[in-house]
Amino acid sequence: MRFKVTSTKDFWSGALFLTIAAVAGTVALRYPAGTLSRMGPGFFPLALSVMLALTGAVLLARSFIVTEVGPTRSRPVAVLCVLGGAALFAGLVDVMGLALTSALLIIVTFLGGWESSWGRMLALATGMAAFVVILFVLLLNVQLRIWPALWS
Repeated sequence: MRFKVTSTKDFWSGALFLTIAAVAGTVALRYPAGTLSRMGPGFFPLALSVMLALTGAVLLARSFIVTEVGPTRSRPVAVLCVLGGAALFAGLVDVMGLALTSALLIIVTFLGGWESSWGRMLALATGMAAFVVILFVLLLNVQLRIWPALWS
């Protein structure tokens, strides 16, 4: 049976990941791994190298299955929307609060997409803002303002 590489990008990415995982795993084996209840200094690097090897194996197998898609044309507006949304979030999160800046981030980045459905965009912005507030403020106890200071 002969295998044909249909996605060179996935093939070389998988090969690189497997190589890095092999080197990191070999170095990690020099340190005691310990047990799950008392992890040693080699446990985390070994676990990371195993996850990296699994990712590399999936990419390598995928390179024989998935057909590589050619490059698409560049869209400067999309790049500006993504970078601008991140910049707005970083600059305004202390002033506007986490909920509003998370929603603003979703709205600005969504505007850079091919298709913009206002209903889907607002639903996603609302859901993500609620998710971010629940995760970071309520569950992880990150000290961030939820709403603008004027509303408090």
